[in-house]
Amino acid sequence: MNQKQKNIIERKTKDFCEEVQHIKLTEENKRIYNAFVYKRAKPYKFEIIDKYSNTIRFVLCTNKLDDGVLHILLKHYQGKVGSVSAFEILNFCEVIRNGEISVNENTMVYTLKQNGQTFKLIVALKKSQTGTNILKSFYSDRK
Repeated sequence: MNQKQKNIIERKTKDFCEEVQHIKLTEENKRIYNAFVYKRAKPYKFEIIDKYSNTIRFVLCTNKLDDGVLHILLKHYQGKVGSVSAFEILNFCEVIRNGEISVNENTMVYTLKQNGQTFKLIVALKKSQTGTNILKSFYSDRK
C-alpha cells in the first residue's frame, strides 16, 4: 500500500467514525464498526442466516486492498461510483438477510432494493487462510 492510499484510508476512517458517533450500535454493528476502525490483522468472522434459511459464513478482512474493509473504504465509502454511507456499511448484513441471491462457481451476490437504491454484497467462494469464504465488496447503484 502506498502513502497516498494510507492517507485516504486514514481520512475515510476518521469520517466514518464521525458519521456514526451518534448512532446506537447493536452487537453486530459494533463488530462491523471495529473492523472498519481498528483494522486488526485477524479477520472478523460472520455467520448470517439469509431469507432462504441458508447459513452464510464469511470473514471480513481488514488488511487486503482487494477484499473487505480496505476495498470498501477506498472504492465505495464516500466514493463516486457505488457509494455507501457508514450507516449502510454498519447494516450490510441486512442485505444478506433480506436480499435476493445469485450464485456462480466463484461468488454469492446478495442484492437488496431499499429506498430507491440497490445494494450489492459480494461474498467470494474462495477459501481464506482460516478456511472460510471472504466478503469481497459492498456497494450501491449510486453514481
